[in-house]
Amino acid sequence: MRRACIALLLCTCARQPAAAEVSVRVLVSALTSSADISRVSVTATPAGVSTDLARDPGGTFSGTLSLPAGDQTVAARVFAGSALVGTGSAGITVVQEQTATVVITAFDVTGPEPTPDHSPVVTSLTASSTAVTLGDQVSLTATAIDADSDPIAFKWTAAPAGCGTFSSTASAATTWTAAALGTCAITVTATARGRSDSRGTSILVSPPSGPAAPALVQHVSSSANPVSISEFGNAFKFTLPNPVLPGNCLVMGISYEWSNTRTVSVTDVNVQTWGPPVVTADDGSQLISSIFVLPNACAGGACVETITITFDAPVRNFQYTVSEFTGIATVAAVSGTSSAAGSIAPHLTSGVLTPADNDANGGNLIWAYFADGNVSGNFVTGFAPDDGFKLLDADIAWHTQGFPHASEYFVQTAAAPIAPGMTAAMTPANGSFNAVSVALKAATAGTAPASGIRIVSVVHLTNETPPLGDWTLQFPTTGNLIVLVAPEHDVIPIGSIADNHANAYVPRVSAVTDSDRPQFWTVSNATPANDLKMTLNLTDVALGATVVLYDIVGADPDPVDGVAGTSTKAVLPVGDHSDDIHDAPLITPASIGLTIASVDLGTGPITGLLATSPSGAIFDLVTYAGETDTSAMDNADGKAHVYNADLFQQSWNWGPVLNGQTVPVNYSSSALHFKAATIH
Repeated sequence: MRRACIALLLCTCARQPAAAEVSVRVLVSALTSSADISRVSVTATPAGVSTDLARDPGGTFSGTLSLPAGDQTVAARVFAGSALVGTGSAGITVVQEQTATVVITAFDVTGPEPTPDHSPVVTSLTASSTAVTLGDQVSLTATAIDADSDPIAFKWTAAPAGCGTFSSTASAATTWTAAALGTCAITVTATARGRSDSRGTSILVSPPSGPAAPALVQHVSSSANPVSISEFGNAFKFTLPNPVLPGNCLVMGISYEWSNTRTVSVTDVNVQTWGPPVVTADDGSQLISSIFVLPNACAGGACVETITITFDAPVRNFQYTVSEFTGIATVAAVSGTSSAAGSIAPHLTSGVLTPADNDANGGNLIWAYFADGNVSGNFVTGFAPDDGFKLLDADIAWHTQGFPHASEYFVQTAAAPIAPGMTAAMTPANGSFNAVSVALKAATAGTAPASGIRIVSVVHLTNETPPLGDWTLQFPTTGNLIVLVAPEHDVIPIGSIADNHANAYVPRVSAVTDSDRPQFWTVSNATPANDLKMTLNLTDVALGATVVLYDIVGADPDPVDGVAGTSTKAVLPVGDHSDDIHDAPLITPASIGLTIASVDLGTGPITGLLATSPSGAIFDLVTYAGETDTSAMDNADGKAHVYNADLFQQSWNWGPVLNGQTVPVNYSSSALHFKAATIH
């Protein structure tokens, strides 16, 4: 089956188009037998506009069409002399003052009939725009045929990794969202019976010409110490996954044990002024929830942000959630708040807030946080954000032990009263939540993250009595790599993992490989999904434990290029040479990228990393005064990560270990290295 491939580039010309019209430039390139093609005619309908395209010296054909905005079908006819040798067509939505592209394969109508087992052919690829600004969306549509009538599967990819995300990577039509500046190469591949055909286009992503919309940079959500099963603690200390970028805004929601004399202070290692909470919900008996805001963070340059939260007295129930955003005003950022104590499931709301009119600068970011510290004998099976909002985290892991919590955000571009809310599915639906929300003014401010591999979100999820069988977790994602780190198989016997978006979870360290080491499960080429739910199939009775989930952008399509670990060893008690853990493990990265390491300890807690660990490494768990091995927050074990700038061997060293033991305690470790995607 002979064919000629015709690429049509539709773009706004330099001249000002007439009202409700867009000028279109058309390029046609015949990729096969171009020397035989003498004329190409294109017609757009329903516009009824036709033209013949002249051959350029390079063998392409070009011309100009002026089309009204709206849906158009562009049909091409290819001639060799007077003989019609090829035809093809594609649909496109023409948008005024935007560039669009169409790729048409014109089939040779004079060729022989096909024989069986031919590859499919991508007959058209359309993009609603090929020049967009950061955060814009592009509608992509592909069509394909298979001469043998075999079923066709589609797959969309973008390079470099992290330049954008698809609403679906496996459908003929999808929406792509620009996530990084520069040129992004979009490719669609059609596959049938193992044979494939591909087409591609490029999209140029520029900075916004007007006010920049606020954008999420990173997020972290802790597990909790529920009042029913936890210990008292204070001076809770944790570090954000990435250095905070200059001028960005940190938003933090915390929930903590009620007292009518309760006070709280927030400090960090960079001596920044957090100030008092901007809004608080107090249920009067069990739980207080507050939001803190730090605009213009790390104004002097990117800084590693370690935060300490201190109360007037030790507390039992405690949880923290922190987001970093770019595009937020650096002074007087707060433009409205609302709060509600005792918001009853299923629909939760903090009540109406009316943000200040900041439309000229891009509107307002609405950030909302919900927490249930009451033990009600039931549990949340899923959180769903209100229309327009995006989930940041959703902890449904606890079941009846208490302390489900979630957060969300929304960019409101036109000021209006709004009641931030979400739905908490539970039976019976009687959970009483604290709900707090804040509106933050958008502005052209802050620093966007560079392209490359990067952790976007880290979420910690705990259950002290995990169910036998299915344990379902909720984890909103935006990246192309998911990493789940869990204690050894004897603690959490994971047999398999599946989710509602057909992602493939691969056990990198598990019962199949090393049953006495911390488990790693990964999803390569993950489908980003704000509603992602994963189900861990537990094959035996599990002990209380925390799993940590990492959402990562910019990873290579085949990201795992190093696995290391240590099986069970003993750490000596204080007084017998050392209470620290060394070389747990040793790993030599094969590429520039990201290493995640984990250590399980029989009796903890581990309080951090030693100075001899890899330079720049971040300890991912919370520590606090009063922490013991029975802590429900992260099990008093150790997890950490580092972005490596070289290929030297990494020695992961942990401590001090404050277990107070007088006999040796066993530990084991695992580490995986992930390769960054190639940036073209």
